[in-house]
Amino acid sequence: WRGGGGAPAAGTPPAAAPPAQGGAGSWVASDAAARLIGVAITAAAFGNAWQGSVFIQDDQVAIVGNKDVTGETPWGRVVTSDFWGTDMWSDVSHRSYRPVTIAYLRLFVGAFGLCAPCLKVGNIAWHALNTVLVHVVCRRVVFKGQPSGAPLSLWAMVLFALHPVHTESVDGLVGVADLMSMAFALVALWRYDAAAPWHSALALAAAFLSKELGLTALVPYLFLVHHRADLPSRGVRVGVSVAAAGACLAWRSYLSGGGLRSNVVHGFKIADNLIPFIEDRASYVLTIVHVWWVYLVMLVCPVWLSGEYTLNAVPAVEPTAGNAAWLGGFAAACAAVVAAIAWRGAFPARFAALFFLAAFFPSSQVPFHPGAYIAERLMYMPSLGFCVFVAFVAGGAGAPRIPPLSSAVLGALAVWYATLTWDRNYYWRSGELLFGRAIEVYPNSSRANLNAAIPLIQGGDRAKADAALRMVRRSREVYPEFCQPDYWEARYYLDHAKNLTRSKELFWKATKCRELQHYSHAYHALERIHEAEMNAWPRNPVHQADLANLLVHLSRFPEAERHALQCLDKLAAQRKADGAPPPSQYPWAPKDVDFAYALAAARNAAAQRARPAERALQILGRHAESGGRAPLSAQRDAAVGLLSQLGVKIERRKV
Repeated sequence: WRGGGGAPAAGTPPAAAPPAQGGAGSWVASDAAARLIGVAITAAAFGNAWQGSVFIQDDQVAIVGNKDVTGETPWGRVVTSDFWGTDMWSDVSHRSYRPVTIAYLRLFVGAFGLCAPCLKVGNIAWHALNTVLVHVVCRRVVFKGQPSGAPLSLWAMVLFALHPVHTESVDGLVGVADLMSMAFALVALWRYDAAAPWHSALALAAAFLSKELGLTALVPYLFLVHHRADLPSRGVRVGVSVAAAGACLAWRSYLSGGGLRSNVVHGFKIADNLIPFIEDRASYVLTIVHVWWVYLVMLVCPVWLSGEYTLNAVPAVEPTAGNAAWLGGFAAACAAVVAAIAWRGAFPARFAALFFLAAFFPSSQVPFHPGAYIAERLMYMPSLGFCVFVAFVAGGAGAPRIPPLSSAVLGALAVWYATLTWDRNYYWRSGELLFGRAIEVYPNSSRANLNAAIPLIQGGDRAKADAALRMVRRSREVYPEFCQPDYWEARYYLDHAKNLTRSKELFWKATKCRELQHYSHAYHALERIHEAEMNAWPRNPVHQADLANLLVHLSRFPEAERHALQCLDKLAAQRKADGAPPPSQYPWAPKDVDFAYALAAARNAAAQRARPAERALQILGRHAESGGRAPLSAQRDAAVGLLSQLGVKIERRKV
């Protein structure tokens, strides 16, 4: 702290706090009254958040479609599955291990059902709790012993309660992971000097098991323990907390298959985070520094918040001299500020900087590349350091009284934050509003254009669907490598334009898209289309042949064999009724129809490894009986050709 006399040395939190002395916060009669104010302003700022709440984006997967949340799986799976309901040891697991959050959601959904407004109210309650805990930590730890500790704690709490960057964590239902992790982290810091060291250790473990970012609270916890020279059992406290964190990491590693790398989320695509895919080293470094700049703007001037920052919303930085100059200067300025705080800063400033850097480090793209390129929710925990620092500096940096002008500035900032938060809540009422706003902020965001179009295509309004089609095409135009637009354009032609031919072409193209299982959805849509065509034209065998070939692609060989056989029976009956005309008189491709069954069953035989050559001959013999005119030698050649395509090498004489 600043000042002379009996004040503690800089960087050492005192053991006792003197009473608050006047200043802008003197009208607050007690800490309880201040915390009631925190709850009240939180409820007021988010008072419009729960109205019209729906499940948006990740909510659909992590909550609505997660059987661990809806209670369709045993409770034991909560501790062995990732946040999305996939086994942690699975190759396709997201590696987001948050069993405490999943347990909360399961209990909540069990009590209230899949009620989006109810979950939103729960999130607001968690944020209000965090607001209160921020005040507790500020009064008992950060500003303890400060002459103006009471008003500084109040302002830090107010800024945290109202900051617009928190809207994604509060309004997005899956954001409860951030809220819960922050709550347990604050409890760990509050109880750092408790008589029982396991209090903080247990809270740190719960923070980590709510969301991985909670583990970063271990750094400010160790900082507090280290700087309390009069704290008893400091070694025990450090050992217990580090052991708890290590045990959580070890358990997570075991579930993920072992190894340090298993604790890092990996396997993402450029649609999630473009930085690992930047080949130019200079552009790679400049883009990382630019990400830091975007996050700083979120905190300092949260006007341009967006629900989406990927796929050209914030593109990679070109390695030009101008970009290198300003981004290099920004990085140098950040380093200088941190160094100055570490060297000469008062304890509150040092705590704020350390808390921010520790919580931001996993999202900084430096230690590893997280699954999110840029996301507002990743600023929920680091924002505490920002709010504490702003309150401390604007409040006079430890002066005995907060200057009136500082109080006016902080008050104006709080009103501005509250206005932006209230406005931002409105956009979180639906995906259409959220991503429509994202397009206004980042019109070149491929994913924002697509996400804005999806709810319009899913709706029944043709005019809105036509507008959505333009967004889908814009999404593909901005980022041609993005494959998801193919599926949604196919949905438009199927559901609105009623163009089956075009929709099937696009669905087949979408089967190559491995993002968010769009290939699976495309195959399912094609199966439904072929079944509908079969029902509409039952005597036309080509539709059943199409279905058989689709089932072959899905490796559903027995079903493919059954449909292909029925197709050939229909074809034989039609040829007999028509007097067996030559194939050229048919409006469809008879060769594809004739060989549908042969292809399906030959692949089935190869898959089963049960006398594939003999099985192929039997199949092709059935084909010949159904109207084929080719001699047996040609059938043998066809069998060899089919099986060789499957990797089954058979000599002609053995066939």
